[in-house]
Amino acid sequence: MLDIKKFTLASLTIMSFSASAEVSMNLGVTSNYMWRGVTQSNDSAAISGGIDYTNDNGLYAGVWTSNVDFGAGSGSEVDLYVGYASSINSIDYDIGYVTYTYPVSGFEDSDYREVSLKTSYKSLTLGVALTVSSDIDDNQAFSTGDIYTHASYSFKLPQEYSLTLTGGVYTFDENESIFGDNDYNHIQIDINKSDFTFSVSKAAEESGSDNLKVFAGWTKLF
Repeated sequence: MLDIKKFTLASLTIMSFSASAEVSMNLGVTSNYMWRGVTQSNDSAAISGGIDYTNDNGLYAGVWTSNVDFGAGSGSEVDLYVGYASSINSIDYDIGYVTYTYPVSGFEDSDYREVSLKTSYKSLTLGVALTVSSDIDDNQAFSTGDIYTHASYSFKLPQEYSLTLTGGVYTFDENESIFGDNDYNHIQIDINKSDFTFSVSKAAEESGSDNLKVFAGWTKLF
């Protein structure tokens, strides 16, 4: 399944339409909605939820939403996505397409769309996402041509805990002479047990905050 956000919202089956298709739901709460190393809720709490459809042939689709606050207006984010996930020998892969929409006052023209490829082998995951179209003006961050690359590695810990290390780099196809250099990298540590996740994240940005972020999240699977 496509990993839409850093606090991944997994799902359990609640309904089966056939032997090869299922629908699932998820609900999450976090003390700080962090995505790719940057807060999306102005360092405040957020509530999210989604619905997913999956098929045994590897096709999936879903919708996910959360409240957001970018400091100049609060509202919601709604993500729509489709994709295909399968494996070759011991390597899992996921090809996805997602539309990020922001019905937020002052951000109505900020929607953008990505294609992504993610591969996993045992505990190692590598991925890349490319912005293929955007309602944001060209030459600005989050416009067409932006690339996000990431890698993560997970460890099993005693008492059914797990630890995941993640690093990512966001490269923006922008006019730096006008808008400055917004490229950044980030690292994050997640400690998970059951429905709860404790996280520490830090981004290194040329512009904006690079403060250490500590937050916790809870996810309920239906």
